[in-house]
Order: sequence, then structure tokens, then C-alpha cells
Amino acid sequence: MAMIFKSGYFWAILILAILITIKLVNPTLMFGQRAFCGESTFAECTTNEDCMEGGCSGEVCKGKTELPAVTDCIWRTCYDEVRFGIDCQCINNQCQWK
Repeated sequence: MAMIFKSGYFWAILILAILITIKLVNPTLMFGQRAFCGESTFAECTTNEDCMEGGCSGEVCKGKTELPAVTDCIWRTCYDEVRFGIDCQCINNQCQWK
């Protein structure tokens, strides 16, 4: 039995099994988020200046005249608008991420 732990194949298979398990359970731990996951309120607007980021992590695109967006304060990499190249804008008279 002790010989199996000295085998390079055993350790390679064990590491591969751990990586597959992590990917299946929570893929963002290993590979990061692939898409932006913020939210939009689609508030009425006429210009980009009518819109703003809200929420504890800046994950909500909302109208400046709306009440503050109340969200949990858990930062997720999928909230990073710079990383995904998007901005809170007025599009078709609605505040939304684009």
C-alpha cells in the first residue's frame, strides 16, 4: 500500500480529481467569472449623466433620482465593469450596463 503514495501517477490523478471537483462545485474559484453580473434598474433617462452606479459594490446601474440601491456588501469579480469593458449608460432612455 505504501508504494502507491510514491507513484507519480497517484499524485497526478489526485491533483486532477481535486481540480475537477473545484471546477464543478464553484468554477469561479479557479477560472474567474466570464461575464458581468451586475444589475440595471432601467430607470428613465435622457443622457448618461442621468445614470449612476449604486449598491454597496457599485454593481447596480440606476437613475440618479432613484432611491439608493440596497445590496449585500459582497464583492464579486463579476462586478468589475472595467474588467468587462462596460459602463452605466443611458441606452434607449433607460439606465443600463453596456
